[in-house]
Amino acid sequence: MTHEQNVVRLYRRILKLAQQYPSVKRDAIIQDIKLEFHENKALTDPRMIEDKVQSARQGIRELGMYANLKPAAGAWTVDVGRDAAQGPPSTSSTKVVGDKS
Repeated sequence: MTHEQNVVRLYRRILKLAQQYPSVKRDAIIQDIKLEFHENKALTDPRMIEDKVQSARQGIRELGMYANLKPAAGAWTVDVGRDAAQGPPSTSSTKVVGDKS
């Protein structure tokens, strides 16, 4: 698979996840993603391209935590900004959402 094909896959994946993002700002987030990819379409510097690809991958990881959440299901947690390789989350970095206690 070519580098361009990988970037297109990232673009499609991040847009799909953004469409599932539970926020009133979802449309603005989607527009920002589209704009950023469009603005960087002509990049030729491999280092800058890799930085943008890594940023997109991080965005996918973060948006993926919110995909398919069902707030009506009660309490659920989202761990923001933590690399899964770091082990279990600490209670200070975990936010419980929807807990009615």
